[in-house]
Amino acid sequence: MTLGLPTSARVSLLSSHSLCGTSGHAAKFSLRSRPHVSQYHAFGSNRALDHPSSSSSQLREQLNNRSSRAAGRYIYSSPSWSRSSTASASLSRLPTTLRSRQLHTSTPTNMAIEIPASGTPRDVRTTINYQARNPDEPPYMYTYDPGNGKPKTNCVDETTEVVIHDLRGDVESKSLDGNGFQFMKVPSQEKEFVDDAKIREVYYPEVEELIKKASGGKRTYVFDHTVRRDGVAGSRGPAKRAHVDQTTEAAITRVRRHLGDDADRLLQSRVRIINAWRPIANPIAHWPLACCDYTTVDPANDLLNTKHIYPDRVGSNFGLASNPNHKWYFLSDLTPDEVILIKCYDSKEDVARLTPHTAFEDVSSPGEAPKRQSIEVRCLVFDDE
Repeated sequence: MTLGLPTSARVSLLSSHSLCGTSGHAAKFSLRSRPHVSQYHAFGSNRALDHPSSSSSQLREQLNNRSSRAAGRYIYSSPSWSRSSTASASLSRLPTTLRSRQLHTSTPTNMAIEIPASGTPRDVRTTINYQARNPDEPPYMYTYDPGNGKPKTNCVDETTEVVIHDLRGDVESKSLDGNGFQFMKVPSQEKEFVDDAKIREVYYPEVEELIKKASGGKRTYVFDHTVRRDGVAGSRGPAKRAHVDQTTEAAITRVRRHLGDDADRLLQSRVRIINAWRPIANPIAHWPLACCDYTTVDPANDLLNTKHIYPDRVGSNFGLASNPNHKWYFLSDLTPDEVILIKCYDSKEDVARLTPHTAFEDVSSPGEAPKRQSIEVRCLVFDDE
């Protein structure tokens, strides 16, 4: 990775360190017309599911029950997004270092905070978790207890204050090859995402088609997906550390694992891994996804090759070290009809080759808005058939 890197930063840094509890790595991730925009009116609490489900029918029933409990409280409609909460509630979730400057208001704390409708950009000052550099040993994470008193991980979070820029109204300024990520408005036939067989039968072909159109690739192969339902027992929550899903070595291993006898031939052409990330059921209020512009990343110094050690194999991803040049972007109030395409690997060297990404806390989000639900599908893309 030898791309020259620009740039000046518009991020302010204030770092602290804390031991990481879980991996930010997910083991199993151009608007052409203006998106439909949406609105929540929050009048009550949104409780997590009471019990983990062991089947798609049980999960669907629990989600339906939760929707029934929320009836009259949450309304997903057009044509605007409004966020109703109290200033005191928003401030209570704000990092201490930011509380004095996030809300420039002298209004009483019981006054509702109205956030501008979708289409009006609203940059967010918040914190994200970088991975601290370790001068003593290469970073690793065990997925199980290795025993003998060895820690499961030697990774440490470096929590850093950043500004995340909203691309509402300017989505076409970013592209997969120019920046490493891209937004598309592509409604899906699948709405629930509770049945893995149906996801593979209905949603995988949709993703392959949209990625072909966006990338110009000739052959695609979806190799896995992750559904995240924040607050649902037994489900993964948001990945809260900046990362890239695969290293170069891991990407090549993926090709060999899934393409068999075709792997050597396909590896002679351009190879990419592109993830498609979509909200489920509701627009994203809590823990939106942010992408770091590749042109602001120094690959040689910022990307930390981190081993992920499983009982039967060793994989790897990139953690991201803090750099004041980084510029972060998101699309506010992302709807289920919108998709973020995230490039995790590209064998071509004169384009954006990857994009670090992470969930972040948007402290302006109303506490009573529905918890985040999302699906991320990972796809191999080849220029050769």
